[in-house]
Amino acid sequence: MEIKSCLGFFQQKVVGVNALAKALSGQKDEEFFAVSAAAQASRKSSPRVTDEAAQKAAAPLKGSDPTTTIGSFSETPELKRIRHEFKDKNDGWGATKGRDLMTEYNLL
Repeated sequence: MEIKSCLGFFQQKVVGVNALAKALSGQKDEEFFAVSAAAQASRKSSPRVTDEAAQKAAAPLKGSDPTTTIGSFSETPELKRIRHEFKDKNDGWGATKGRDLMTEYNLL
């Protein structure tokens, strides 16, 4: 299921890039951009964004404060070794080096 949602996100990005490319060549898809603008306006007025309690809780945060755990943990020598071992065994797309990606997929 996780792969399906990632592919759905990828598909949305491809559609967006395609619409931008067409607009740059003078073939602007007015409906696409109208729908996109409406979605953006809706997000701005969403209760999730305008929640006063959440805004008060976040007010003390500074721009330099970490807001995610990504990159906020130091990498120990052991973790670095494990990461390099994984990279050496994999091709960057999740397939083991020397194997066809479809072979890997069929093994799942």
